[in-house]
Amino acid sequence: MPAGYIDWSVPVFLVLSGVPCSGKTTWRDRVLLEHPDLVLISSDDRVEQRAAQTGVSYQEAYLAHKDEILAELFADAAHALGNGLSVIWDQTNLTPDLRREKLAIMPKSHKAVAVAFEVDPVEQKRRVDEREKRTGKHIPEFVIAKQNADYSAPTVEEGFHMVVVHRNSSARETSTDAGSTAAAM
Repeated sequence: MPAGYIDWSVPVFLVLSGVPCSGKTTWRDRVLLEHPDLVLISSDDRVEQRAAQTGVSYQEAYLAHKDEILAELFADAAHALGNGLSVIWDQTNLTPDLRREKLAIMPKSHKAVAVAFEVDPVEQKRRVDEREKRTGKHIPEFVIAKQNADYSAPTVEEGFHMVVVHRNSSARETSTDAGSTAAAM
């Protein structure tokens, strides 16, 4: 169970955070199998849809449509949250400011959970290269380097009720409810 540490008895707002190829989308897909009622918000999925619709590369679609896609994501998330639905936001969300923008649209009825993914650079490079071979999606090394430098792990001080950190394949949880750190599988 990839998200057994989450209290599903109340609506949740899961904000994923991590550099490319750190495991966010793999974890998300596992959670969605167990909780198909979650509303998925994903910039990568939208960019890939735009690329397929317009017959261009991911990079070309991203550059051409990033602002409208971001506006759509916020509108869709606000609508789902406003209707009391649980939401999972799959995006890098590397900085406190980016995560606070997402939390600003969350109603008080929801529990905010940050799920952070951290991966060592050697493993990340292996995953980036493997994904490029498999999908053709290229992330330039300077982009990876900048995103790694920009990453700041989420904290409960940002407004999250709980923060879970996955390092490669392990998880550590910090919760404002429990006020402690505990291992989670």
